[in-house]
Amino acid sequence: MKVPPFLESAYQSDHKLASFVSSALSKIVGHISSNQMVFFPEYTDHSVTHLELTLQTALDLATAPARGLLTSSDAATLATAVALHDCGMYLSRDGFESLVARDSPWRGIPYFDKKDWCTLWDDFYAEATRFDGRKLRLLFGGNYRPVRPLPPSGAPWEDFDYLLVGEFLRRHHPRLAHEIALFGLPARSGNAITICPKDSDDHHFLSDISGLVARSHGMDLRPCLSYLEEQYHNRINPRRVHAIFLGVLLRIADYFQIQATRAPTERTDVTIFKSQLSEREWKIHQSITDIHNTSSDPEAIVVNAKPQDVDTYLRLKHWLRGLQSELDRSWAVLGEVYGLQSHNSLNLLGLRIRRVRSNLDDEASFAKTVSYVPARIAFEAANADLLKLLVAPLYDNDPGIGIRELIQNAIDAVREFDDIASRHPELASAKRYEQDADVILHVQCDSEGAPIEVTITDRGIGMTADVVRDYFLKAGASFRRSNTWRQEHEDAEGHSRVLRTGRFGVGALATFLLGDEIEVTTRHAMAHEGVSFSAKLDDESISVTRIACPVGTQIRIKIPEPFRERIARITSSGPRDKIHFQHPAGHYFLKRPSLKRHFSNPRDSFLSPEYWLPQAEDDLSTDWRCFRNKDFEKIFWTYSERYPTLSCNGIVVTLYGSPNELWNFVRTPNICVFDKDGRLPVNLQRTGLQGELPFVDDLLQSIAEDLVAHALTDAPSTWEAAWFQKGYEGFPILGLIRFIQSIGPDGY
Repeated sequence: MKVPPFLESAYQSDHKLASFVSSALSKIVGHISSNQMVFFPEYTDHSVTHLELTLQTALDLATAPARGLLTSSDAATLATAVALHDCGMYLSRDGFESLVARDSPWRGIPYFDKKDWCTLWDDFYAEATRFDGRKLRLLFGGNYRPVRPLPPSGAPWEDFDYLLVGEFLRRHHPRLAHEIALFGLPARSGNAITICPKDSDDHHFLSDISGLVARSHGMDLRPCLSYLEEQYHNRINPRRVHAIFLGVLLRIADYFQIQATRAPTERTDVTIFKSQLSEREWKIHQSITDIHNTSSDPEAIVVNAKPQDVDTYLRLKHWLRGLQSELDRSWAVLGEVYGLQSHNSLNLLGLRIRRVRSNLDDEASFAKTVSYVPARIAFEAANADLLKLLVAPLYDNDPGIGIRELIQNAIDAVREFDDIASRHPELASAKRYEQDADVILHVQCDSEGAPIEVTITDRGIGMTADVVRDYFLKAGASFRRSNTWRQEHEDAEGHSRVLRTGRFGVGALATFLLGDEIEVTTRHAMAHEGVSFSAKLDDESISVTRIACPVGTQIRIKIPEPFRERIARITSSGPRDKIHFQHPAGHYFLKRPSLKRHFSNPRDSFLSPEYWLPQAEDDLSTDWRCFRNKDFEKIFWTYSERYPTLSCNGIVVTLYGSPNELWNFVRTPNICVFDKDGRLPVNLQRTGLQGELPFVDDLLQSIAEDLVAHALTDAPSTWEAAWFQKGYEGFPILGLIRFIQSIGPDGY
């Protein structure tokens, strides 16, 4: 590896430094030269040439006075750190398996790292199992497959396995660089290849400080300041190393390695990229035509580019904004660390550039040079009026749907609280709403029985201000599909631990079928305080206030006069003391989590259900038969007409007609599904299915088994002779069903 003469001559003056750098660079270059980037087959150039360019750029970024302040230890540290910073991307498969092993000696730097590599991999794998199709296609190409456990040691890997590990290493290679400097490069069977000598205290210090500078290119610099203070009681220049300045040089220099030479066109002419992300990165590099600082502004760097499509243009603009932001933050940190050091001139440690300019800055001028329109153009909701237009048609202007969505979200929240409480025993003493049921629905009526206010209060998990902002108030954004929710409520295989009913992220819209303003008070189970706000669909801004309140959520909707007539049927429909499946508020019929409906009117009625649906933990009963399916927790079915046609997780999906025509020889039963992973294809309005039941064969099998059991008990004693006489012996399932129909119980 070629080191700029200025730096080389600086550390060569000290034989201890020279031997350290020579040994480290020799080991790193030898490893890079003899190993391919097996986990990054489609990446741009990260060879020794890239390291040499990064090191030269880092030196070029320093002002002349700053160069004069660089010590021999600075030169040694910078050269070693640049060589280390991408070293973790050259890990072998054996090295990766050693890194993430349960007994791995690479366990992180205690100040920075709270998790070992095994835990990091487990967390990443759990997240990867939840990648949607778009994310999988972006990372791994069009021929992606679902994420599966890596093959055991010694078994062959697929290309997908290497790409998956590559994404993991990409995220964590800055941390790995620090550990490689201190503990060596992971190799086969838990062995380590020593990279940086540590045969003396000076060498151990250089290993740590070089690793820290290498690590810093992938993190905020300020925690590095605290590390220097804790380890060496000196954040400015421990042992004459200006580590923060070196970290700034490396991070900006690495940012600038976007030259076209790192993505040669001759390779792309013969290569089809599997990963869309890699293809985009190559296009960005290839679009750069020049980088220079010879403009009229001596503190500016100029980046000229000619992106060939709008996607590359937008990504280049994003890169330019990121570079400018990085320059601003770096100058701020330099001023914070060295700005007051005028007595020893350390305030002269600075960069030659402060600003980045580009031919893309003037959008109008650039637009004349390309055939596409250089702007972000996409489908967007222009304003809240569109949301108002959606509400009534989407839910057929039915206020009962608003009630259903309130109940559904509240029940889901209670299930989520129970799940998180099972892993956090301290929540047993959490202050929650004191009420007679997990969820209370209260419809307040005036003296004439007209509804004037709807309130629903749950003892569920509650919401943080971030969840309110990013999900509850954003149409189409379902928190239960977010990675945060999945990390909290899904197991390592990506399966939900709780029954999940909400999935579309439009439930909050339905509440506006009840009124034009909602008032919300909520507190997350793990938060010390709650938030409160009121909102209308057309509010330009919503004020969210921090308050003291119980864990859970309370939503109140005042019903304006124009809404009352169509909402009145919620309180006037059906018996005064019972609620049934056809009732406008009759959507949920499980005993747990518990729900109580209270209607305050002249007769002040409390409605209890006429019938209950089975719980997921129940077994077969007089009314219900059940079976399990690989995609669903449990499925119950019955021919009793007192129950709804289809329900999911206790919520009625449809009331009239069959969910689909299954067979012309067996009547479709009423079905109660328990679905943790949101796989039942309900439509957006939850009035039916988008397609067929996904467990038809298993349902048919269960019905057949029940018929056989009934036939064995109640059929004529001569049924075997009748079976053969009717000629059904060649058709096991279908023949059995038709045979039993001919001799068995009525109704099948």
